Amino acid sequence: MTRIVNRRVECSKWHEKYGLLIKKRFYEIKKEAVAWIVHWNGECGCEVKKGKKQCTVRLKKKSCNCRGWQLSGIPCAHAVYAIWHDGGDPDDYSHNYYSPQTFMKSYQYALQPINGLHECKKKGLEPILPLIIRKTPGKLRKNRRKLKNEPKKTIGKLVR
Repeated sequence: MTRIVNRRVECSKWHEKYGLLIKKRFYEIKKEAVAWIVHWNGECGCEVKKGKKQCTVRLKKKSCNCRGWQLSGIPCAHAVYAIWHDGGDPDDYSHNYYSPQTFMKSYQYALQPINGLHECKKKGLEPILPLIIRKTPGKLRKNRRKLKNEPKKTIGKLVR
């Protein structure tokens, strides 16, 4: 119960469009995004390069070749630089999952307190017993069963 209350209080202190862990991750992505070069196609897509690495970013579809944006919901470094080149704010392109409103929805229901065990009444039911372990009939085999075409073990003198 206290964890739900603590999460609500924590979320009410957010000043960004997302939480502190996402803010830290976004900061690292933005630092990495500075060194990329953009080749814009004029519409909604672009090619982002850094040395021999190259990715295709489509802003309207919110997708990138590296698939980091699709998997996490946070724009990858390639997408961040493409958004900056387009004149946008990368914070606006993050998934709604990270918003404070969605976070508050997940913690909107409170757990109701319950009475202790001393309040519970015992019914007249018998306790559940473990299964009885029985030996299987027959002799236990110690060796593996050999196939029909395998040679039988020969007992006798060894030849040099």
